[in-house]
Amino acid sequence: MLEKVVYLADRAKEQLETSDDSRVWPKPIPYRNGPEKGFTYKLRLREKELEYEPLEGGYFHPDRSEPDTVLELLEKVEAPNPKRKNVTIKPGDKINVYLHGAGVTSHEEETVAKVGKKYLFIEREDEGPNKFDMTTGKCVNDHDPRYSFGFYRTIDKLL
Repeated sequence: MLEKVVYLADRAKEQLETSDDSRVWPKPIPYRNGPEKGFTYKLRLREKELEYEPLEGGYFHPDRSEPDTVLELLEKVEAPNPKRKNVTIKPGDKINVYLHGAGVTSHEEETVAKVGKKYLFIEREDEGPNKFDMTTGKCVNDHDPRYSFGFYRTIDKLL
């Protein structure tokens, strides 16, 4: 038995429910072949439904004669979370810290003091602890004018 599974836009159910009159049917609904953000209504089309070519140009065209059947077949699923990289860096490891300013970029190798879920900490003897956002690579301390003086520091993005 031939069948195809598609994932309709999140507005699909509301769009199908608002049309009670068969003469006023909702617009075609965008679909994807896999669940993703914004496309979380799973619809399993069997061989019989596929005969009417409900899928054209990235849109699902519902069967106008059986609106309730389409609604019954919709199944809400969770959108997958984008996979995060596993951070393999740990306290004591060396990391490059880049200093940007006056059109020049320099770098120094520093020792990691602590690794959190979103932030990485580097402690230097001449300064307090420096907190770096691992998704953007920017030093959070540099947002404070007392520390930046027009210069800013970054690390390579880790997440």
